[in-house]
Amino acid sequence: MEDPLTSNSFDVVGAAGDTGREEALHRFVRERRMRLAPESRFLGESQRLPIRVGKPVTQEEIAEHLGISRGWYARFEAGAPAGFSVPLLSRLADMLLLFASERAELMRLAKPELMPIVSRDSTDLYEALGVVRRAVKRLWRATSEGEILHVAGEEARQLLPCFELVFARRVVAPEEAQFPQPGRSLVARLAKTRADGLRRLTPEHFAQLGAFWRCIPAGVLVPIDASPPDILRQIRLLHAEHGIDLCSPVGAHIRGPSGSAYVGGTSTRPHDVTELERTMLSMIADFASLALQQQPGPSR
Repeated sequence: MEDPLTSNSFDVVGAAGDTGREEALHRFVRERRMRLAPESRFLGESQRLPIRVGKPVTQEEIAEHLGISRGWYARFEAGAPAGFSVPLLSRLADMLLLFASERAELMRLAKPELMPIVSRDSTDLYEALGVVRRAVKRLWRATSEGEILHVAGEEARQLLPCFELVFARRVVAPEEAQFPQPGRSLVARLAKTRADGLRRLTPEHFAQLGAFWRCIPAGVLVPIDASPPDILRQIRLLHAEHGIDLCSPVGAHIRGPSGSAYVGGTSTRPHDVTELERTMLSMIADFASLALQQQPGPSR
C-alpha cells in the first residue's frame, strides 16, 4: 500500500506552507466525509462492504478505498501537513461526492500552484467528465430498479447543489428517492403535494401521463409546461394550495421496461442552470435508462 507521505510521486506541503490554507483544507475534507449518507452502498465508484452499509463513513473506510494507510488519512483530517497528488485528490473527490464547485475548491486548497494555469472552463469540463464517468459505473453496478433510481438521484443531488430538492421517482407510482438539503422544509410539502395529486388524478389523467411519457425519449429534459394541459392545471392548483412556488423545475426522463421515471427538482436559480449542468443531468438520466433495461423487472 503506497503511503502519500513517503512516495516520490507526491508533492509534499512543507512546514513553511500556508498553515491557514492547510487547516481549511483539512476542515473541508472532514466535513464532507461526515455528510456522506450512511445508507449509501458506494463510495464514489467503489462498493462498500455490506457490513458497513447503514453506518457512518469512517476515516478507515475512506483510507481503504483510497489505497492509503489509515494513519496518513487520520493525520490528514487532523490538520497535519501532508502531500497530495492530483490522482489522489480526484479519487477522494469522487468518494466524497463533491459538487463541481467543491472539487475546484479542494484543488485550490491542496494544489494552489496549479490554479493560475488552468482555465475555469477547462476545470468545469474535466470535472463534468469525471462526474459522468462515476455515475455510469455506479449505475452499471446497481442490482435493482430501486437502486438505479437512488443512484441517479444521488448523482443529480451532487450535480445540482442549487436545487432545493432533487429526486428520482416513478411518475405515477409511489417509489421515489429524495435528496433534500439539511434545514429545508420544501421536501415535506412537495411529498404531501404529490400524495394529494396521486389521489386526485383520474384513470384518464394517468392514461394521459402514460401517453405523454411514451413520446419522450430517454434523457430528454422535460419542462413542466410541456405536461398535458389537464395535468398541468392540476399541478399548478396543488402547488398553490400548499404554498409552493414551482420555479420552473428542471428534470430529465428516465425510461425503463416497467415505465417512466423522472430525475430533477426545484431550483433556487432555475433560470441560471448552466448548459453543462443540463447536459450532465440528461446524460445521467440516459444512462439510468440503459441500466434499467438490463434489469429483469421492477424492484418491490
